[in-house]
Amino acid sequence: MIVLNFSFNNDTYNTEIDLLEQIDLSRVELNIECLKSFDDDDYYEFDLAKKEYEISKLKFKLTNNKTYEVTFDAQITLSEEKWQKVDENFKKNALGGLIEVEFNLQQDDILFEYEEGFIKDCDGQTELFLD
Repeated sequence: MIVLNFSFNNDTYNTEIDLLEQIDLSRVELNIECLKSFDDDDYYEFDLAKKEYEISKLKFKLTNNKTYEVTFDAQITLSEEKWQKVDENFKKNALGGLIEVEFNLQQDDILFEYEEGFIKDCDGQTELFLD
């Protein structure tokens, strides 16, 4: 098994979102769709299944009227076979630089997707660690 970890916290450049829908952030779950790494040439994505990651310490901090800073920790557990299939450019840039996270929010059975339930004011960037 391959274990990857990352955090968005007081020491990182965090994602900020503006709500477009009425979302109760105290009851919401964050679902990771993919991780992105980048270099001077392009972005490289790596899709995740819900069963492959665990989110903890999820918090939304109001920074102004409708903008919230999103912080959380994530642990990703992958089979070695899946990790071997990940694009080498993603690995090189993610493990040597910074990543971004594409996500949606879910409250009970209602899914709030990016650009429908919320928009990003800015994309967060953080380091990815391989354990």
